[in-house]
Amino acid sequence: MPHIPDGTPMELGEPLPWRPSLWDRIRGRGREPEVTFTCIRAFGWLSAEHTFPTGKVPAGLLETLEEAARERVWGIRCYYTSDFAPGKPMPLIYRSTNGTLRLGDAGLLVVDDEGQPWVAPNLVLHYVRDLGYLPPFTPHLPSWEMLAAVRRLDSPPPCK
Repeated sequence: MPHIPDGTPMELGEPLPWRPSLWDRIRGRGREPEVTFTCIRAFGWLSAEHTFPTGKVPAGLLETLEEAARERVWGIRCYYTSDFAPGKPMPLIYRSTNGTLRLGDAGLLVVDDEGQPWVAPNLVLHYVRDLGYLPPFTPHLPSWEMLAAVRRLDSPPPCK
């Protein structure tokens, strides 16, 4: 997993043409989102070579991140592994009270108190639960419009 310092602005590509998925149309979300933003910040891109903030995990943090992970963004066709779980098989399986998630193949999107978007690898669930990593802000679930707008952006580079 590449290390990206918390708060680093992500390089954004041009939006792709709007095409609502079948699931969006079923949910009544067939309209083009009217959300604009100029920056998405990174958090949770951790590596063993760099220190990161830890502490007592606030109530509700894991539940918010778990829910965000179910609405994947920027999926890839391979798996990143955790530097902190050597020898574990890929994908890293994350079990919660609401089900099981495969980690390492997508990002998750949350917003801060001001409504600004932040993106992390879904491995951030493992980092928070198992390592006590604390994001630099209080995450909240994004609106559907924000999710749809971010999904229209070009994906990050593939695994190498």
